[in-house]
Amino acid sequence: LTEKIRSAMGNLGFLPDKPFAAHLTLGRYKNGPPAIPKPITGEPHQFMADRFFLMQSHLGAEGPKYKILETFPTA
Repeated sequence: LTEKIRSAMGNLGFLPDKPFAAHLTLGRYKNGPPAIPKPITGEPHQFMADRFFLMQSHLGAEGPKYKILETFPTA
């Protein structure tokens, strides 16, 4: 898909300004998790997710703006 779009845009005279890097963000938080002491065993922290969101992000001059497209329960 990326190459088709790049080719079509090139045919219109547009050149890519930077390489495209497709990605999937699995989790994000703004200010970091609360301070929780790490277990002595060194095991990672665990948490329960009761839902997840399919979101769209739009990067602008004032930072990213997010829109929830769909909400999915985990159970």
